[in-house]
Amino acid sequence: MAGFYVSCALNRKVDSRTITVVRETLDNSIHAMNDLINYVTRREKAALFEAKDSLYEMQDLLDKCKADFPSSGKYPRVKP
Repeated sequence: MAGFYVSCALNRKVDSRTITVVRETLDNSIHAMNDLINYVTRREKAALFEAKDSLYEMQDLLDKCKADFPSSGKYPRVKP
């Protein structure tokens, strides 16, 4: 689901608040994965680290999108 919002952010179809909420959700997911890492096998740890990397990448994309927002917090409407 977060990937959908990241895609929308990249296409400038969400507002600044949505980006903040999605980023916070990604933070919570990363913290949950960190807690879980202590209780899984080596193979599962590798998968969790890979998933965490993709969450960090999504956060970076969201940060870039948020930095591009005008001070109003909304992009101007683009006419089709």
